[in-house]
Amino acid sequence: MLTRANQEIRKELRIKIERNHIGLYFTPFLVDMRMGSIMIAVSLLAISLGVSSLTLGALGFTSGLAYVSLCFLFGRLSERWHRKDLMMLGSSLWIAASLLLCFSSRIYQLYLSMLLLGIGGAMFWPVLEVWIAERESKRSLVKRMASFSISWSAGLTAGPLAGGILFGINSKLPFYLALLISTFIFFLLWKTARVDSSTRSKAPTHKTLFSKGARDDSSVYIRISRVLILQCPFLWG
Repeated sequence: MLTRANQEIRKELRIKIERNHIGLYFTPFLVDMRMGSIMIAVSLLAISLGVSSLTLGALGFTSGLAYVSLCFLFGRLSERWHRKDLMMLGSSLWIAASLLLCFSSRIYQLYLSMLLLGIGGAMFWPVLEVWIAERESKRSLVKRMASFSISWSAGLTAGPLAGGILFGINSKLPFYLALLISTFIFFLLWKTARVDSSTRSKAPTHKTLFSKGARDDSSVYIRISRVLILQCPFLWG
């Protein structure tokens, strides 16, 4: 009877954990929707400022270079630091970049914003990828990777369309949307971290997104994730 009761308790805890992580699958959708909207709007704004095609291309390059340069660094740091701190810091940079874009009227401001978006992405995506890769069950891993891929792909599809429509209404609307989404993500992560911490004390053997301590570097999934995450430019921000 006691064993059965413990199994029921563990089952309920796992169900609660899965529900709490729904937000972390919804987050990639929001992030890529925000970034897709920003990329379209920044390009249109830069064109309206009369920049050259080289300058226009360099804007996207700035974000990508910052991301690629720092992705592995923050990925490694996430195995030693509290993961919540890195993800929330990345979200904070997104908020700052979105706020700057709302008031941008010069090309250097666009460059600075894109730089912040790339750095924030390097703090966010590797941590999220590692969390998905380090789950206990391979069967669960396949399900989680599928949900993750569908989530960011849907955001990537909707983002440019939303950015184009909003820019046509008002050139600053895509940036206001980005600011709103970035702020929402920050508080979503903060709320999820609080729930996760309380759950961890009840189920200490269950690995969670914000757990402290070193990770198993031998996991082939973690290594693959660190490489694949570099190959999609819309994941940079």
